[in-house]
Amino acid sequence: NRLQCTIAAYYTGIENVAKAFVKNNDIKEAIKIINNLNAPQVYKRMMRKLPHKETKRYLYRVNKNLKFYKNYLSQKN
Repeated sequence: NRLQCTIAAYYTGIENVAKAFVKNNDIKEAIKIINNLNAPQVYKRMMRKLPHKETKRYLYRVNKNLKFYKNYLSQKN
């Protein structure tokens, strides 16, 4: 959960990430909701509700590359 939120917040700011989970940008309320979701649920929610298309594209690209590098590094060991 934290990784997905961190990636999105790096690009768009924590307030915009909070807006994907609550009506306003109340970070404390958003954290409560995020902590009750698993990582795929957090990712899906952000991909549906983040306010900017650019952030959604960034989150998708980082996750795609993250999978690639995890696979690459596991083959090196």
